[in-house]
Order: sequence, then structure tokens, then C-alpha cells
Amino acid sequence: MGRILKTTAVVVASLVALAGSARAQNVGVFVSSELTDGSIEETGFAAGLESADAICDRLGTAAIPGSGPWVAWLSTTSPLIPARNRVPVPASSGAYVRATDPTTKVADNLPDLIDGSLQTPVLLDESGLNVPSTTILTGTLADGFGFAFQDCDNWTTATSATTIGGDPTSSGNGWTEAFFPQCQVPAPLYCFGPLAPAAPALPLPAVLVLGALLVAGGAYLYRHRLAAG
Repeated sequence: MGRILKTTAVVVASLVALAGSARAQNVGVFVSSELTDGSIEETGFAAGLESADAICDRLGTAAIPGSGPWVAWLSTTSPLIPARNRVPVPASSGAYVRATDPTTKVADNLPDLIDGSLQTPVLLDESGLNVPSTTILTGTLADGFGFAFQDCDNWTTATSATTIGGDPTSSGNGWTEAFFPQCQVPAPLYCFGPLAPAAPALPLPAVLVLGALLVAGGAYLYRHRLAAG
């Protein structure tokens, strides 16, 4: 009986621990390996933000199993669509992390992402390769909003107009507003998307039911052994 109860207790404790573990839903961030100028076009999608998101989603879902959908860190000012309102937000138990290195945290949450200081630079593309200091198309200031029509005509025009660009090696404001590149110069995008969640935790009621069944089963086996002599 002692061994049965001990085994039952171990199993129940494990189930309770599983139930108590939060289902961490991290949001990954990477720099696109593909470049685009200010006129962002992806076959089958409307030019602009929709095409930018499609590029990120194509790259991210192909390279990182179970991830997505992915969206680009881009803003427009007319209409007013700030990047901070476009990117997914991590679960309360998750964070913004490097997409191919989820143990490396970029920011705890959206407020942390847009406070002007990252915990670590984004730095990596969707394959986990280091990206040199370069210009990333963002059209976005550190607070997550666009500025003064610096969006290449809603990301549909590659002209001599300028936009806002970020530096993937920066952990300060520069990660999103380090440069003012011209719209005709090809550059990567920042891509944000949910990563595959951790194994789903069992709800506590289910754990308690399983524990009760295990205890009852152990007691039954003990009585059966006693009856059998």
C-alpha cells in the first residue's frame, strides 16, 4: 500500500505542476532576409502593408514551424496605422523574443518594446543568421507611431522621398529610428509573429479528478491484495 500511495502522490504532484505551468505564448521577432524598397509588393496581395505582412508571413512560416501569422513592423500616417497597433502582443506569461532564439528576450511586453530600450537587439533573420548594422524599413519612431508621412506613400512608392529606418544591432531608440533612408533603397523588414505555444497545461479540475481516480485505484488494488491473502 505504501508504494502504491507513494507512486500515486508522485503522479498527482506532477499533474498539479503541469496544471500550474502557464502556457507561454511568445512573440518572435526577426529581420527579413529579403529586401524591399518603399513600394512593397507581394504577388496576390495589395501593395503596401498587406504585401509587407505577406512577405513576413511567407518567410516566417517557412523557416519556423508552428509559427505565425507574421506581420511587418511598419506604420502609416494617412490613414493613421501605427506599428504598435499591428504587431501581436505576447501572453502574460510570454515575451517578445528572437524568433530563432526564443530564450533571448527582446522585450517583456508591448510597453517594454516601445519604451526606447530593448533588452537585447533583434539582430537575427528568420534563419537565425546575424544581420549586420543596416537600415530596416520601419516608418516608425521608438514609441511605435509613424511620423510626418515618412511612409513612402503608404509603402506603395519607391521615389526619392525618405522614410524612417532602424538598426537591428541597436538596443536603444535606434532599433526602429536610426536612419532616414530614401524610399528607392532596398532594405529588410522587421517581422513579428506568435511562436508555437508550450504544451497545453491541464486545467486544475481535470488534475483533481485524475488524482482522485488514481487514489481510488490504489485503494482498490490494496483491498484486492488483502482479500487475496
